[in-house]
Amino acid sequence: MLPIAVLLWRYLGSYHAGLPTAHDVVTGFWQPTEAEAEAGLQGPHDFCTLVSLVVAQVSLREAALAGNDDGWEFVIAASEVPVVADESLGYAAVMLATAFGLDVPEDYDATCSNVAAWP
Repeated sequence: MLPIAVLLWRYLGSYHAGLPTAHDVVTGFWQPTEAEAEAGLQGPHDFCTLVSLVVAQVSLREAALAGNDDGWEFVIAASEVPVVADESLGYAAVMLATAFGLDVPEDYDATCSNVAAWP
């Protein structure tokens, strides 16, 4: 039961004041600011935006654990994560979306190479 509670807490909770919740990104309650849009972050249902959010959360958490309260300089782009860069995570996401009947453009870049780090 505890792992499910942690999962829900992470999904619904904001890890950092400068980041939306994963729930807000997925459901469309979050809309990118001008800086976020310039970084390639898009509105709801975008795989690269969600992965970039998770990467930013992990980067900020690791920076805080290392004693750096302002860890924004450690936030990396999703495309720098090996399972994103080699498209294995993106392939799985596209297959899952397709299984649920969602439309995924044929030319969608699941390596997130056009998305910068969360600003």
